[in-house]
Order: sequence, then C-alpha cells, then structure tokens
Amino acid sequence: MNAIRAAGLVGFVAVAAYANSIGNGFAYDDHEILARNPVVTSGTPLEAFGRPYWPRHAPGTGLYRPVTVASFAAEWPVWRGHPSLFHATNVALHALVSVALLWFLLGAVGLGPAAVGAGLFALHPVHTEAVANVVGRAELLAALFVLLACLLYDRARAAGTIGRVLRLLGIGLCYVLALGSKEIAVSLPGLLVLVEILRRSERRWA
Repeated sequence: MNAIRAAGLVGFVAVAAYANSIGNGFAYDDHEILARNPVVTSGTPLEAFGRPYWPRHAPGTGLYRPVTVASFAAEWPVWRGHPSLFHATNVALHALVSVALLWFLLGAVGLGPAAVGAGLFALHPVHTEAVANVVGRAELLAALFVLLACLLYDRARAAGTIGRVLRLLGIGLCYVLALGSKEIAVSLPGLLVLVEILRRSERRWA
C-alpha cells in the first residue's frame, strides 16, 4: 500500500463511520445558528464577518466564528436548507481532517503506523458531537486549518527561501481561518513549538 491508497482508505473509514449521521435533521444549536439565523438563510457569507456567532447577541458580544457561519451561509442557497446535505458536508470535512492527520503523521513515522493512527482517529467516537451536529463544523474547520498549518510548518525546512516564505504566509492564513472557525485554534503556536521540539529530538537520536 502506498500513501495515496492509505489516504483513500482513511477517508473511506471516516465516511463509513459517520455516514449514518447524514440522515439527521437539525438539532439543538443547529436551529439557532442555522435555521433561524438571517445571516445564513437570507444573507451572504461576507455578512458573517460583521455578526456574532449567536444571532441573538448584540454586535460585538458573544462568540465570533465568522468562517463557520460563512460556510453555512454559502451552503444554504445551494442545499436549500436541507439538513442532510449540511450533515454530508460535515462527514466530508471529517474525512479531510483524518487524511490531513495521516499526512502529518507520515512526517514522523512509517506508512503503517501513520495509517493505523489516522484510521483510529477517523473511527473514534469522541468526534460524534462534532460530526453529527451541524454546528460541530466549527471544530472540524478549526482542526483542518490547524493541521494544514502544522503540515506547512513541518515541511518548511525542506523548502528553499521563497518556499519557506510562502509556507509562512500559508501558516498565517491557516491560523486566521482556524481562529475564525473556533477559538480553540489559539493553541496553534504551542502545537508548532511541540512539532519543532519533536523534530529536533528525532534528529538528535537519528
């Protein structure tokens, strides 16, 4: 098995594990954040950047997750408000996150351990709330952009000067998008420090 096939397998496992959530309707916070949110149902994605996450909060108060809300607003006219298609998007995002984790792990371990680790991540029930509830997309998007930033950082040392500059710009963009998805992404700098420590340890013992 090569890396491409392993990525396809991990993606398939992620989709298969959570495909049963596609038939769900809107539940709990989905109603407030999506179905009754005018920014999502009749606005534009750009409007999400000027509004709080919870529509009943006054501007400037409450949570601020414009990237997540913008994704809902972009999809609403396409899916015509059908909840199953929002759930399908979440499942697809979970598959992308799992594959991104595989590529990150490949920078540290062999294909077999990386595939097993990413496969266990794809299957783990701890992701149920993030995948099965539409508003859980905030966590999926944040995880995806954080992993992409980690990948760019991890691969930057093998690039030339221009490549490193482009990767640093990419890391900055991923950080902004991750923070706009969910505030937990503020931990990214700490994760990059850990990546650097681990890589230096590997070189020391190589």
